[in-house]
Amino acid sequence: MSDVERAVVRLLQGVATGDTVIRRDAWRRLVDAGPEAVPHVRAKLDSVAWGERPKGPSYLYLGVLLSLLHELDVPAFRAEIGRLRASRLRDRHRQVVDFMAKMGDAAPVLRLSDGTPVFVAEDIEDRERIAGNIARWSRTPGVELGDVSRIDVIGWSGEMDCVGLYRICESAIVLTWPTGRAWGLVRWWRRIEAEHTFYHEVGHHVCGHVEGGQAPELEREADDFAR
Repeated sequence: MSDVERAVVRLLQGVATGDTVIRRDAWRRLVDAGPEAVPHVRAKLDSVAWGERPKGPSYLYLGVLLSLLHELDVPAFRAEIGRLRASRLRDRHRQVVDFMAKMGDAAPVLRLSDGTPVFVAEDIEDRERIAGNIARWSRTPGVELGDVSRIDVIGWSGEMDCVGLYRICESAIVLTWPTGRAWGLVRWWRRIEAEHTFYHEVGHHVCGHVEGGQAPELEREADDFAR
């Protein structure tokens, strides 16, 4: 087994055990490997497990592998998304694929004062305004983005079971936003909800949590930060 293959195994072991040190170390090793890692990640994605009832953290395995491939090789990532969508998937795994498919490939709409890029999906209205909101929220006293690598805003749909996500391996924050234009109270409420979600996901980052939504006590801690 090569060093890169061992790093992929270690990455998934870190996911299974919730060990953030193992996950981050393996992630960085694979990112450093660059193109050499791509076929090994795609080999792991070529699995019948996604068409079977989820066992343990299998949906997290799928998510972290797709996230890594997106980091390594965007065309390969898009090819895998297409292949997976054409295959038989269990609902939980299909939700992960559909969520990841919304990750943008274009240049960032803007960069925050510390250089963190903000990406907003092209199917969302008022991309510049939304990115500007995030820039303003990031200047709130007490908000420390630290080594957050990127912030993505993707289109929200009714099938999603989350409105935000902190992806610890990349130290990335993902926010969702409705794709249609809104006015009045609806627009105001969407902004309030998105702002709270931003602070909540920053709270996961500041507190050193794994991806939110897995433990009620961690969610409460992130909510306390958001307040």
